[in-house]
Formats: sequence, structure tokens, C-alpha cells
Amino acid sequence: MNRLPNRLLLAALLVVVFFTLVIWYKDIDLVNNLNPSRLAPSLDFSQSVSSPQSSLSCSTVKPHLKGEKPLSEIRAIPQKRQRVAVASTFGFHYDVYLALAWTMKRVMSRLPNQALHDLGGNGTVAVYAPADFHFGFGKIVDALGLYTGEVKDPDTLFDEVDEIKDGHKIDLIVLGTCEIDLRGGDDPNSWNQRLLRAWDSRKEDEKFMLVCIVHNVRDEGWQGYITEWARRGAIRFLPISQHVANSFKTAFLTRADNTQDSNIRLAGYEYLKLDTHVPILNISASNELWLRPSKSKDALSSDQTFDADDIENIESPSTDDDRLGIDSSWSADTYHNAIPGKKLSRAVIQGTFSTDRREYETIFKELTESLAEDASVWGYLPLKPGDQKYIVDPSESNPFNLYLLGSGGIDIPKELEDVVRVARDLSYSEFYRLMQTMDICVPAFNPENGYYRFQASSTMVMALQCNVPILATHRVRASYAYADDDRVMVTRPAVMSEVAALRALRMGNMTFFWNNYIHGSTFGTVNEQESRSLHATRAHDDLEKMMRAGWKRGDVGFEEFRNEVWLENERVVEKLLRDL
Repeated sequence: MNRLPNRLLLAALLVVVFFTLVIWYKDIDLVNNLNPSRLAPSLDFSQSVSSPQSSLSCSTVKPHLKGEKPLSEIRAIPQKRQRVAVASTFGFHYDVYLALAWTMKRVMSRLPNQALHDLGGNGTVAVYAPADFHFGFGKIVDALGLYTGEVKDPDTLFDEVDEIKDGHKIDLIVLGTCEIDLRGGDDPNSWNQRLLRAWDSRKEDEKFMLVCIVHNVRDEGWQGYITEWARRGAIRFLPISQHVANSFKTAFLTRADNTQDSNIRLAGYEYLKLDTHVPILNISASNELWLRPSKSKDALSSDQTFDADDIENIESPSTDDDRLGIDSSWSADTYHNAIPGKKLSRAVIQGTFSTDRREYETIFKELTESLAEDASVWGYLPLKPGDQKYIVDPSESNPFNLYLLGSGGIDIPKELEDVVRVARDLSYSEFYRLMQTMDICVPAFNPENGYYRFQASSTMVMALQCNVPILATHRVRASYAYADDDRVMVTRPAVMSEVAALRALRMGNMTFFWNNYIHGSTFGTVNEQESRSLHATRAHDDLEKMMRAGWKRGDVGFEEFRNEVWLENERVVEKLLRDL
């Protein structure tokens, strides 16, 4: 008699259990979907960002794998901005903003492709800047076709900002150096106030977007003027390296939490967008300015300094396999052993000769000490009584030289006069011609300076443009994430100094350093020694990896690397043109 109700009760219970399991499964799926590792760590502040340590041992993760839209999806979205003005009052950084103009030109001239749902590009780019590009950069602009239009006077921007051409007013304004271009923002005649008035006077559907190329987080004199633009939702930022973007993000999030000033708190700093555009040029697109036939790269005078006339005698940088020390069958996946007898002989430090920025004094000290220990390792004769400087061993075909390319004054120790060579204030074409003959680039960053956090060094792009591998620590690779790539980097463990790494790579042997390292680690308590033993194991692994890869990197790897950077630059520009 009671079986039917019992069966109904059992059936109802089973239904309840079934739906409970369904809800439980969906909750699990929801939790998985909320896993931060699956979210886009873009620089839109409503989302999270990976820590710098996450890229220490791997190449840069492609943006679409981090949750951002891939390029193919972006190109299927209609373009919102058609008329771009790239403008600056500053007499420098033209190599940065004209590299962006070059990317803009490629993107906006792209033909549609219906099969790929690609709507194509359209629009124009105009440049408003001081026309006198220093150090002959105008020749580079023409040779590489970075920009083919007229470079207009900066103030002309305000005469043309509301002119209608091809059915559009200027709707995207890129400032080449916001630290300068927006400075003095309270003055009615400042660019900041003039641009705000132009923005406010437009109809809602005609507002332009302001893009700030930013260079140094610690330059705060102009940053107070961001608030007015942030309140309008009319500004976004474009640093040239990810670590600078991360530092700006931290600064903006700090302002977003401002509890004292409601104007700042309500401006929406946490929603400001940052992207990265890396200004690497395609200098191989032209050989008329710097790739000249010549005699020998060792034909340089052994004087401490040299000028453009000396550079004419340097070996033309090319794809010569002997210079690269690689087999002609080299591929991006394989590094070949060095040609017997080919040694690392030309290292370069590039940048302003400032001991605050770079460790020149430490490099000189360690190089002098290493020469005193064994000058023959570097291709020099030992000092004899009365000698003031090291001189090249006549039997050495590849003596080591350290080149300093930059500007300013610097004192070279007397004993290193034939070892260190200095080139000051070269034109861009002279610089490229000389840089391309180098075996390796030494960043020599001051560890306490801002090049790891607050600003980006030109050293990275200058070397990568010229197919010169960079001697870097994991910290450098983490900061300059776009270059976190074994095809272009030679990675040394931080326990090994730059000079020690150059010695080991030149000799193809790390034994000398390793013996000194082990000897210097055998002190302290038993527990400290055990800890050092663990560190030594990891250091030895890193050293072996460095030595196996060697210091040579092939042209094919550099070309592939740059193509990937340019494609990512295009993705960023496509976002700018669509307000994404």
C-alpha cells in the first residue's frame, strides 16, 4: 500500500540529487573560468597582470594566449579612427614616434581580405614635429620609408585639428613625449589646455582620443594633468617596453586609491589603458646608407677615440657566415658550434656615458684585473716594468676590444687605452654601420638605476635592429619581456659578472670562473655552505646552458624575432584605431 508514495519520494530525491550535481559542476566550471591564469592579464586595470618573475625562464607569451583578442579578430571589427596626428614639441624621440608612424602606415594601407573577415585598413597619418631630426635621422626616415609626407610645424596641429579632410577631423592624436608635450598644463597657451579646449568644443560623436607615448615613470612634473583627460575617458598610454607599462600601471592604481582627493579618485585611473609599441626599425630595408663594402673590421685605428672617417674602414656588416661563426645551414631552432679559432672580440656598450646609468667603472676595474691575471686570454701582452698600457699580442688575430658608442665625457684608464675604443656623437648611419660589426652588446645597467623598472634603454632596440646579441641576466629578460628570446639573447647567471661572462664566452670555457666561484663560496657556517651548494648547482646549470648556446646568434633568428615584434606592434595599432 505504501510502495507507491515511497517510490515517488525516492524519485523526487534522485531528481534533487541530479540537479544538485549539475549546479555543483557548473560552480566548479565557474571557478575554473575565474582562475586568474585564464583571464587576460592586459593592462586594462580591471584585469590582472602577470608578475615579472613569470617570464624568467620562457619566451614572451603571445598576447592572444594571455586573453587579449588575436589580430585576426581585431581586424574583423570596423575601424573607428581614420585620421591620425603624430605630434611633439620635443627635439628628440623621433626614432620612437616615427617608428609608430611606420606601423600606422602599414596598418592603414592594408587591403581587405574577405576570406579572413579582414576589413582592411584605411585612413591617413600626419606628423607635426620639429623638422630638424638630429644626427642625420632624416636620412634614415627617407631610406626606410618610415614617413613620406610633410613634417609640419608642431603648432600647425591646432590650425588643422578641426579641419575636415576625406570626411574626417583628426580623431587620434599621438604625443611623442608626453613628459614634455603636456608639461606646463595649467598655462592657457600650453598644449594641454589647447587640446582640452579642442576636445571640449567637439560634438560627442566627434571626440578625439589622446595617446601618450611615455618614457619615464619618475618624470612626474606633467602627470597631474592626466586627471582631466582621464575624467573625459579620452587618454591612453603607449610606453616602449612592458616594464615601463607595469610601473605606470602601479602609479595609476595608487592614484585610483586616493582617499584625500575625490577628483582624482573619481577620474577612473584604474581603467586607463596601456599598450606597448617597441620601436624596432627594419634597417636591412636599405643598404645605401650604412652597408658599404670595406677593408677589414680590424682596420680601425688603435687610438682611444675615432670618428666617421675611421668607420669607413670597418668591415661591412653582412650575412657573412665567418663573421657570425655559424654554419650556412643554421636554422632558428639550432645553434652551431663556433668556427675553430673564431673568438668573441668585439663587445659594445651603447648609450650616454653616465656612470649613474651604466657600470662603466666596474667594467673597467674588472677588465683591468682580468688582464693582470692573464692578458693572453684577451689577446694582449702582459705589462712589463715601465709599461703604461696593454698592447696587442702580434700573434693574436682576434684581440678583444670594448667599444663605447654614445655621447658625453668618460675617463678611460691608461692601461686600457688600446683595449677600449670610444665613438661619440655618431650619426645614425655611422652608428648602424659600426654597431653591425659587433659580436655582442653589454647593457652594463646600473642595478639601482631605472632601466629595470621606470624607463626603457635604447640599448635594447639598437642592438636588436643590428643583429647584435645582448648579454643579459634573467632580470634584464624579465624587464624587457619583448626580447625574452633565446634567438637574440645570451643569458648569463647573475653570479657571473659581465666581464667574467665575456672571458668565458671568448675562451669557450667556464672553468676559470667556476673554480673562483667555488673557492669564494667555501666559507661561513655549515648551513650556509649547504645553501651555497644548492645555489651552485643551479648556477652550474645556467653556466652550462650559456656555454652550450655560445655567443653567436644567426641573422635568420633575428629576422624572425623582429617580424614577430612588428606583428605585435600592428596588433597594438589596430587596437588604437578601434578604441579597444
